[in-house]
Amino acid sequence: MKRGFAVEQGATVVCAHLSGAKPDQVSTRVRLGGHAAIALDPMWSVDHCSPPSGPPCKNAFWIVGSTRVTSMGKALVVQGGTGLCLPTLGPLVVQSTQTRVTIG
Repeated sequence: MKRGFAVEQGATVVCAHLSGAKPDQVSTRVRLGGHAAIALDPMWSVDHCSPPSGPPCKNAFWIVGSTRVTSMGKALVVQGGTGLCLPTLGPLVVQSTQTRVTIG
């Protein structure tokens, strides 16, 4: 389990090349400051990645998030959790998110 702030729709999440990433789905049953929480399992889309060399990031997924707090039986994404981009296997990083709900 990773301790950190729960990540909501609208949080700033980027790949290693600082391109924005957005989840393909959100959990509508849990709200954080009026925004939907994000479960660990959906794929993420990375927009307009332009690395100086090598392939661009296209998709991403999270592999470490909450374990005690879930939405519909699914773990939630937390700031500081582990996310990987494809095909580069670079990190997915939460730059900013809500700061009222801490998980862990």
